[in-house]
Order: sequence, then structure tokens, then C-alpha cells
Amino acid sequence: MAVTGPEALVVDSLAKREKKRAGKLAKSGKFAPGPGKQNAKSGAGGASRPTATTGRSGKAGKGKGKAAPGVGVVPKEIKPDDGEQLFQFKTLVDVGFSVWVRTPAGQPLPMARISVVGALTPPQAGQPIEDVTSFDAFFDGFSDEMGRVSSTLLLPVSVEQVDVVVVLMDYTGEYTHEQFRAFWGPFAPAARVTVSVNDLKNLALVLDDS
Repeated sequence: MAVTGPEALVVDSLAKREKKRAGKLAKSGKFAPGPGKQNAKSGAGGASRPTATTGRSGKAGKGKGKAAPGVGVVPKEIKPDDGEQLFQFKTLVDVGFSVWVRTPAGQPLPMARISVVGALTPPQAGQPIEDVTSFDAFFDGFSDEMGRVSSTLLLPVSVEQVDVVVVLMDYTGEYTHEQFRAFWGPFAPAARVTVSVNDLKNLALVLDDS
């Protein structure tokens, strides 16, 4: 039955107010004009595309949802005929790092400078050793009074090995590739060992008093 009289004016006023409110929400992007939340922005040709930013925390930015801990996400290129859209994971992961620097007798060595850098490989045949370089640096710090240092490193998943470098005056230790110690001479660090990423979690390095 149709509503007439003063009641009709109230119903008409409420309907206009609700329609105006729905229009504002639709423009703000919080809700679509119909039921349900809007989780994507409109792209070219009316296609939907998720938006996200990347970072070490691994949290999505403007997009909805969370990434795995320590892994950033980047949106893949969205095309109208792609169907269901999925995020691609950024190739960075958190890796635990703990090293103990000590003497052969087990005495801890505090204030040893410890760095984690890209692994060096011996020069190929005919390649000058001075051309062998590594520009990747993942950590730099000093051992505490117990000779230990611990941290969490952010490494590319493609990295399987790294070099752990120890600098401590008047001490010498292991070198994976002795030719580098000979080449660097008096400027060589006390130790430089190549280890797998998995071995970074519990590493002990022994230095002798030279």
C-alpha cells in the first residue's frame, strides 16, 4: 500500500539521505555502490588492480592482506583477462646470524669487527686477483664481551653462500681461500671464511694471537 501524507515525506527524505550517503562512500572507495567492500582500484579499461608497496617488514601497503614475515610483496602486472590475481613474493628473506669469536683455549675475543659480505671465489685462469671483488654487504658490527654477535640479516633468496670477515689487531684465523690473505698482505683481515647461509645461525671462529 502506498504511503501518503506526512509519512510519505519522511520516507522520501530518508531515501534521499541514504542515496546521498551511498554515493559519497562509493566515490571515497570505501564501498562499492552495491553490497560488499571494494578491495581494488579501477585500472585502465575498467580492470581491477590491487595496490601494494614493498618493504622489509613484509606488510602490504595500500593493498589488503599481509605477506609472510620478512618477505615483501610486489603486485604482478594485471590484465583484464588474467582471471584470478595473485601476489608475487619479493626475493628477500630474514636469516638468523650468530657468531662466537674465541681463542683456541676458548677465551672470548670482544670488540672484533665482524662483517657478512658477498662470497669471493678464486680468480679464473688468466684473471688478475685484483679483479675479484664483492660489493654486497649484509652486516657490520662488533663482538660483545663474550665474543659473540647476533643479528637478523635480510638476504636475497638466491644467495647460498656468504663470507664472514673478522678484523682484530694482532690476531689471525682461518681463510677459505689463502691466496686472498697473501694478496692483501698486511691489510688482510684476521679471518675470512665462506659459509653457507644455513651455517650463519651458529658459527664459531677461532683466532690465534699472532
